[in-house]
Amino acid sequence: MVRYLDHQKRQDEILELVIKSYIEEGRPVSSEYLRERFKLPFSSATLRNIMSELEDLGYLSHLHTSSGRVPTQWGFRYYVDSLMEEETPDRKEVFSLIEKSINYIEELDDLLEEASIIISKLTHLAGFTLFSKTRDRFFFWGTHFILQEPEFEDITTLRNVFTAFEEKMSLFRKFLERKLTQDIKVLIGEEIGLEEVKNCSLVLSSLGPFKDERALLGVLGPIRMNYSFTISRLKALKSYLEDNFLRREFLK
Repeated sequence: MVRYLDHQKRQDEILELVIKSYIEEGRPVSSEYLRERFKLPFSSATLRNIMSELEDLGYLSHLHTSSGRVPTQWGFRYYVDSLMEEETPDRKEVFSLIEKSINYIEELDDLLEEASIIISKLTHLAGFTLFSKTRDRFFFWGTHFILQEPEFEDITTLRNVFTAFEEKMSLFRKFLERKLTQDIKVLIGEEIGLEEVKNCSLVLSSLGPFKDERALLGVLGPIRMNYSFTISRLKALKSYLEDNFLRREFLK
């Protein structure tokens, strides 16, 4: 049993290093790269064996055009659920950006629009807000950040993503109806349920309540996003908005 646990711990360690490297570099990760970059006390052959095991488990994929491996969406799912350590953001830096933008906001629509801009700037991904009551309010910002990601270099792929995202609002209403019982919800690839965005991930949070309603605050990006970075900043913005704006008359 101890030997099994030690081996699983080693698998987890290598998977985490592969995912972190892939997030940063955006290209397949080889055993030699891992050994040299992280000064690992394993031979390249040992690392290749571990990475092969991770591939058999469905966490990594081997690209025939390269000696390296890339994480699958199931690998990212396991990483987010079991391995990731949430980053602690510089709250002074985060709150400074927020305060510059929303200190004087007096209208709900303005707050929701500004929140989508702020979360996009904080994460360098596309940010959005949705509030559904008497009429839907949907604000989306940060397309230029998405354009910088290699996954979206093909303009047709990018067009399909945003068309689906803006038109399939029923998907996001479902999250509102369920009140997002989890503080933060991460949907990776096919978990979103839309073919057009199967190469994307969503990080979502409830915002509110506003009387008996809730708003949705979220981020759209590639599966290869920095989840720890993104989640920590989404939580910081949610916390600030709820602590400083829920008492305002227009939110009640």
